[in-house]
Amino acid sequence: MEKKVNYIPAVRSRIEKKVGIYCRVSTNDMQQLNTAEVSSYFDFIKKSNGRSINADEYVKSGGWSARKNGRDLADNPNHCSERIEDGFLIIEIENPASDWQEWIKTIDIDENDFSIQETKTGYTARLKEVVIKKNPLLGRLFRQVFHKAACCNGCQVCKANCPNGAIRFVGNRVSINGCVQCHIILMYSVVVGMGLSQ
Repeated sequence: MEKKVNYIPAVRSRIEKKVGIYCRVSTNDMQQLNTAEVSSYFDFIKKSNGRSINADEYVKSGGWSARKNGRDLADNPNHCSERIEDGFLIIEIENPASDWQEWIKTIDIDENDFSIQETKTGYTARLKEVVIKKNPLLGRLFRQVFHKAACCNGCQVCKANCPNGAIRFVGNRVSINGCVQCHIILMYSVVVGMGLSQ
């Protein structure tokens, strides 16, 4: 007899949802997948293991949740690096996947507090360190803006989770208009989105 795995099906509303397996406690509207259907998802997670632990342990221990920041992914191209230097948070982006000018619309930031310098293969973003000390959340959100710009692959998880419908995609290119800066989409990781879109 084949084992069954409970899951919650995608709810299609005004925004397309791309979903995977969810906690069965969150709703009573469940369907079942057989384990063969789920195994390809777990195989993908196991292959993404960039840590020096066994792949089954990687999944069982919850270490796979570190996929969300990309740090422990195998074969993860490093598009973005950051450091604090001379009173600035400096974020260097190589070969950005999307337009930072779209993602910056998701945060309320004074244009005098940051600068962008174009480079041959990308750009360098600088945020005054004093701004981060005064408002640590803004520093975190600023980082997320540039991580999104560096790595967005058009999976549209952010579009599905934007409560105001402010995000649109033309092909794989993001367009943000009417954002109320609730920051919800900055909490969704591009790396997780890359996993769900495959």
